Amino acid sequence: MNTFLSTAQETQVEQYRAFASEIVAPVAAKLASHEVCLKEFLQQAAQKGYLGINVPKEYGGQGGSLLDVALFIEAVGHQEPGLGLTIGDHAAVIELLKRYGTDQQKSRYLPTLARGEGFGTLAFSEENAGTDFEAVSSTVENGMLTGKKTWVVTGDFATLFVVLAKEGGNLVLSLVERPSDSSFKLLRERPLMGLRSAYINDIEFAKAKIPTECKITGNDTAREMVLFAMSVAKIILAAAGLGLMEQACDQAVKHARERQQFGVNIGTFQGVQWKLADLAVDATGSRLQVYRAAWSIDQQPENFIRYAAMCKLQTARAARFQTGEALQIMGASGIVEDGIMARFYDDAKVMEIAQGTSEFQKMVITKQLNI
Repeated sequence: MNTFLSTAQETQVEQYRAFASEIVAPVAAKLASHEVCLKEFLQQAAQKGYLGINVPKEYGGQGGSLLDVALFIEAVGHQEPGLGLTIGDHAAVIELLKRYGTDQQKSRYLPTLARGEGFGTLAFSEENAGTDFEAVSSTVENGMLTGKKTWVVTGDFATLFVVLAKEGGNLVLSLVERPSDSSFKLLRERPLMGLRSAYINDIEFAKAKIPTECKITGNDTAREMVLFAMSVAKIILAAAGLGLMEQACDQAVKHARERQQFGVNIGTFQGVQWKLADLAVDATGSRLQVYRAAWSIDQQPENFIRYAAMCKLQTARAARFQTGEALQIMGASGIVEDGIMARFYDDAKVMEIAQGTSEFQKMVITKQLNI
C-alpha cells in the first residue's frame, strides 16, 4: 500500500481543514449541546458536496473513495468528533448501495443522499440484539416490517433506513424510506455522554410496507453485509478519533510551550515531553491504520473487515488514553467544563463503545485469524 496521499487528495485535505476551521469550529460546542440544528448543519456540508464524497459521479456525487470520506472526517474531527458517528452511518448506507444495490436502488437513493436531501442510517440494533445482531426479533412477513430498533443514529430525521430483520427465520436487509403514517414511530432520544452532536433514537415499525424491490441482496449473506456496513461506520468513527487525537496533541503542545512553572516552560520537563512523544506516536500509528482500512475496501476487500476492526480498536483505545494524557499536561486549564479538551475526553471514551465495543473488535479480529 502507498501510504502517502495523492496530490489531489492533499489539495482536498486543505479544503476539508478550511471547512472545519471556518464552518465547524465556530459552532462545534453548540452542535454538541444541540443549540445548533444538526440537520441544517449537515445540509451546509452537503452544499459543499461533503455528504456525497463517496457517491459515484453518475449519481451526483464526487466519485471519491472511502479514504476520501475518512480524510474529511479526520479534518472535522479536530473540532467535533460526533460528526464521525453521524456521517459514518450515512457513508455506510452509500457503500452498501454501491456494493449490493440494484441499478434501480442506486438511481433512486444515491442522488438524494449525495445532495443532502436525504440522510441514510443503519437500523440494526435492538434491546436484546446489539453485538449479537443475529438475535434480532424484528420480522418481515408478507412484505410488512414490524419491530423496535435502538441506538439509531439520526433516527429523528433520517429519510432512509437500512433495517436488519428476519424473514422466514433468515436475516434480511431492507431499504425503508421513512414512513409518513402510523407504521413508523419515533421513540425516545438517547443522549450520550460524548459524541453529543449525534442524535440517537429508538424507533418502531408497525407493519411498514417493504416492497420487494427494496430488499438488499447480493452474493454475500445478510450477516456478511451487516459486517461490511458496520466496518464502514467504524472506520469513519475511527477517523474522527484520529482528528480528536491530533487536536489533543496540538492543544497539549501549545500549553507546554506557554505554561510557566518554576521559572521555565513545562515543555522542558522530561515527564511532559515523554507524554507528548507517546501521543504523537499513537496518533501517527492510528492514522496509518485508518488509512489502510479505508483503502482496503477496494484494494484488498478480503482484509477489509479485519483492518476495519483493527483501526477502530487501536484508534479508540489510543484516543481515550492519550486524551487523558493531554488533559494531564494541561492541568486545571484542561478540565473546565466548557473547554474543548473536557468535551473530547468524554468523546474518546464513547468511541470505545459506539459502532461496536473494543471487545467486539477483538472478536472480529480473532475470527478473521481463524482462531
